[in-house]
Amino acid sequence: MRDFETAIEKERQSGVLLGRFVFLDKTRVDLSSKVTILGCTLFSDILTEQKELVSMKLKDFDNIDDWAIEDHKAAYNADLAWLNDQVSQLATSEPHLQVTILTHYSPTLDPRSMDPRHTGSKIFSGFMTDLSNEICWNSPVVKTWIFGHTHFNCDFVDEGTRKRILANQRGYSRSPSKGFDPEKTVTLG
Repeated sequence: MRDFETAIEKERQSGVLLGRFVFLDKTRVDLSSKVTILGCTLFSDILTEQKELVSMKLKDFDNIDDWAIEDHKAAYNADLAWLNDQVSQLATSEPHLQVTILTHYSPTLDPRSMDPRHTGSKIFSGFMTDLSNEICWNSPVVKTWIFGHTHFNCDFVDEGTRKRILANQRGYSRSPSKGFDPEKTVTLG
């Protein structure tokens, strides 16, 4: 990933108009004095009872060298701690900010965020985690949460937090996701 980031920066320096690439690896980006983005992978919290099946069904555990459930869970814990810390600090020191969180994995088990075909899946925790009791989910400074990884698209407002939840995922190369909009934009702030 860092090689990709370096290649993008070289292209930019050569005069190619690419915009600004920011690799969101526990990264804060201030778009303005009112709008902040927090981004990380937010690996999922794989449930103990799903551990064996998730490790067999998700290609990550075959295709990524030296990557096991324990590594995944440790990365989840680190990402969640970072998000909670960042949001807590922002809510205290900069409560006027409108924070958007971008993660690869889904932060919610809300049925509107899931493909109905996967309701009751025995490997759901390989794709999503319920963060409804976490600071990063409940803080009023967080206005929007955008995620991927589920190959399902959604755009709704969580009634409890009034936060917009959004996924606009292309899907698999041979099986595009229903509702994907390549021209979708999101206004922040």
